[in-house]
Amino acid sequence: MLVIVLLMGAGIMTAPLFSHEGWFLSTIVLLCWIFGMSVLPERKLVTQRPLFRGVGLGLLCFVFGGLRMSADLNTASNDISHFITGPTTSEQTLVYGEVSDFPVPYRSGLRFTLKVFGVERNRYQVASGKVLVYLKHHPEGGLPDLQWGDHLQVAGRLERPRPKRNPADFDFSAYLSYKNIQSVLYVREPHTLSRTGNVDGWLHRSVNRLREMIRHTITHYATSTDMASMQKALLIGDRTGLPENLKQAFNNTGLTHLLAVSGLHVLLIGMVLFNLLRPLLGRIRGLSWTAIEVIRCTVTFVVLMFFLWVTGGSPSVVRAVVMAAVFLSATLIQRETSGLNSLGVAMFIMLLLQPGTLYDIGFQLSCAAVAGIVIFQPSLQRITKHKSIRHDWQKVGIQSIGVSMVATAATAPVLLYHFGQVSLAGVWLNLIAIPLSDLAILSILLTVLLDWFVPSVASVMGTTASGLTSLFTALVSVSDTYFGHFRIHGFVTSLWLMLSLLMTLFMFAQWRFPRIRYRTAIGAFFFALVGFSLPRMSSVLSPQLKVTFFDVGQGDAALVELPNGKTLLIDAGDRNDFYDAGLSTIIPHLRKLNQDRLDAVVISHPHQDHMGGLPSLLTQLDIGEVFTNLQPCQSNICMEVDSLALMRNTTIKGLQNGMSLQLDPSVFIEVLAPASKPLAHQDVNSHSIVLRIRYGTHQFLFMGDGTAFTEYGLIQSNPMILASDVVKVGHHGSTTSSTPEFIQRVMKPNTKAVVSVAERNVYGLPNENVLARWRYFGATVVETRSEGAIIFIADAEGVKQVPWR
Repeated sequence: MLVIVLLMGAGIMTAPLFSHEGWFLSTIVLLCWIFGMSVLPERKLVTQRPLFRGVGLGLLCFVFGGLRMSADLNTASNDISHFITGPTTSEQTLVYGEVSDFPVPYRSGLRFTLKVFGVERNRYQVASGKVLVYLKHHPEGGLPDLQWGDHLQVAGRLERPRPKRNPADFDFSAYLSYKNIQSVLYVREPHTLSRTGNVDGWLHRSVNRLREMIRHTITHYATSTDMASMQKALLIGDRTGLPENLKQAFNNTGLTHLLAVSGLHVLLIGMVLFNLLRPLLGRIRGLSWTAIEVIRCTVTFVVLMFFLWVTGGSPSVVRAVVMAAVFLSATLIQRETSGLNSLGVAMFIMLLLQPGTLYDIGFQLSCAAVAGIVIFQPSLQRITKHKSIRHDWQKVGIQSIGVSMVATAATAPVLLYHFGQVSLAGVWLNLIAIPLSDLAILSILLTVLLDWFVPSVASVMGTTASGLTSLFTALVSVSDTYFGHFRIHGFVTSLWLMLSLLMTLFMFAQWRFPRIRYRTAIGAFFFALVGFSLPRMSSVLSPQLKVTFFDVGQGDAALVELPNGKTLLIDAGDRNDFYDAGLSTIIPHLRKLNQDRLDAVVISHPHQDHMGGLPSLLTQLDIGEVFTNLQPCQSNICMEVDSLALMRNTTIKGLQNGMSLQLDPSVFIEVLAPASKPLAHQDVNSHSIVLRIRYGTHQFLFMGDGTAFTEYGLIQSNPMILASDVVKVGHHGSTTSSTPEFIQRVMKPNTKAVVSVAERNVYGLPNENVLARWRYFGATVVETRSEGAIIFIADAEGVKQVPWR
C-alpha cells in the first residue's frame, strides 16, 4: 500500500507539468492496457504479461495522482477567484458563504475560511470555491463571535493571495492553493459582516458547543490566563494566547510536536477509552464477546471522530484517526495489521480527499515519524532481547530512547529541507516531556469530563492540571536555556544530499543485512560526494557575481555574493512595529544559503528605511565590518547600532570618495560618494554612499538615496566610469534624483534600472515621470513592488536577470 501511495504522491508533484485532459487520457490508456493484459488469452507458456501488468498498475497509480491533483488545480468556471478584477482593486465585493473552519484570532483581527455560495457587485451571481477572510479589528466595533458552520454575508476587497516576495519567504499563496483557496477577502469594517444563519445539522451544533464548553471549562479552572492558554494548546491545539518566546522555546528544544494536536493525543484518548470499555461492558450480562468488541470499536471511533472535528482536523490527527480505524476494523475481524500498510491506507485516503495535503509540513512530519518508528521497531525489539538486558526498566528505557532517536532521525530530512535545523535536545527531552504532557492532557481532559458530572472534584483536578501544565512549561523553558543550542543547522535543498540522507536512514534500518548495508552506505557516500562537489566545481569552472535586491517594502537592501564566496550587504531595509527586514527577510535568506556571516555591511546613510534591519543582523550574525558615511546621527536606531556593534566587537568605519573595499581580488568595489570634503548641501540623502562594483566588463551602480546634488557631483568627478549594466535608482524613484544628465551618463546598451519601492506606500513612489525618463533613454525598469526580489547574475556570458519563483 505504501508503494501505491508513493507513486500517487509522485503523480501529485508532477501534476502541474501536464494538462488535466492529458492526465485523463493517460488514465484511459493505462486502464485499457491493464484490461487487455488481464483479459486477452495467453499463447505462450512463458510470458512477460504479469510484469507488463504490474508496470501498468504502477503507472496507473502515478497517473491517478496527477489526475486527482490537476482536478483540484483546475478551478470551476464560477470559482470566486474569477471575480477578482485586479491585483490591488479597491472595489468592494459582497460574498455569501459558510464558515468552513474554526475562526482564528491574529494580531489585528480574525481569520477564517468561507465556503462560497454567491458573489454580488452590481448583481448577485452564484459562485463556488473557498476564500480566506481577514476581518480587521475595529476599535469601536470589536469582533463578532463566529463559529464553524455560520452562514455569512460579508463585504470587502477581493484579491489573489500574495505570492512570496523574496526567495526565502514562506510561500503563502502556494500553501493556500494546496487547500483549494485561490482568493483572499480583506474586510476592514466588521459592521459589513452579518450572520444570516447557520448549518442546520447536529454535527456542527454539537462540535461548536463541545469546543466552546472545553474552552470555557479550561478558562474557569486554570489558575492563570497563561495556564489556560497552555492547556488549550495542549488539548485542542489552540495556540492563540501563547507568548512568542514560549513558542520559540518549543522550537529550540524540538518539542513543538507536543503543542500540535497529533497522533499522541489520538493514541492517548483511544487507548484509554478502548481499554476502559472492556471491563465496563463485561459487567453487563447478556453481552457476547462479539457485541462487546463491536461496541468498544464503535464508541472509540465515534469519540475519535469528534475529537478530530473539535480540534480542527489537522493532517497528523486525520492520519492517526484513519490508522486507528484500520486497527479497530482489524480487531473486529480478528486480523493482524501491518503498521506500514495502515500508514499507507491513511495516506491514500488523505491524498484522495485532498491531494494538496502532500505539501503540508505537518503531514510530512507525521508520516515520516510513524514510518521511521514502524521500520525501526524490529531492530529496537532485537536490542531489548539481548541477554545483557535483563530488567523491564532497562527494556522500557532503551525502547523509549530508541523511539525518540528514530523519530528525530526520520523527520530530520523534512526539518532540514523546510526549516534548516534539527534539535538534538528533543531526543532525551522527549523521555520526560512526552509522559509529562500526557499526564497534563489526561488531567485537563478529566477536568472537562468531571465538570459535567462532579464540579467539586473537577476543581481539584483543574488545580492538578494547572500544576502539571506549569511543570511542563517550566521544563521547556529551562531546557531551552541549557539545551536549546544543541541543534544541527543547515538547509538541505540539494536532491543529491537529500538522497544521501534517505539512503543513510535506509542503511541503518537494514543494518542486520550486510550486503544491503554496504551497498546503501556506498550509495549514500556517492550522493553526498556529488552533492557537496557540484556547487564547488560550478563556482570554480564558471565563477559568477550574484546580486539580490530584496523586496523590503519602502526601503533598500541588496546582497552581493562574490565569486570567492564572500558576502557584502548594501543597506539593511526598514524596521517598524510590524516588520523587521533583517529578521524577516535578510537572515532567512542567508540561512537558506547556509550562511551565518556577512563579511561587510555598507549602510548608505543613517535613515530608518536603510539601516532598520541592522540591529537584528548584529544580534544574530557574525559581521566582519560595518561601513557608513559617518554623518552625525542621534536617532534611536543609530544609538542602538553603536551599542550592539560595541557589544559584538564589530568595527564601524566611514567611507568616502576614492576608497575601495578589498573583499575579492576579481571584483573591484569603489566608493564614488560622498566627497572627501564635507558638502555644503545639508540633506542627509545627498551624503549617501554610492558604490560602483565592477566584475570584468560588467558594472553595478548603487545610488542609495542620492539626490540630484549627488548625481551632479558624480558627473563632475567621475563622468567616464558611470556607465553601468545595473543601476539601483536613487531615492526609490523620487523626483529628487534621476536627472536626465545622470541617466545619459550611466546608460549602456542593455542597462537595467532597479527601483526598490513598497507595493503600497504613502509617498506616491516611484514617480511615473521618473520611470518614463529612464525608459526614454533606453533602460529596462524593474521594480520590487511588482516583481518582489530581483536577482542578477554576472558571469562570462554577461549580466542577466534570473527568475527565482
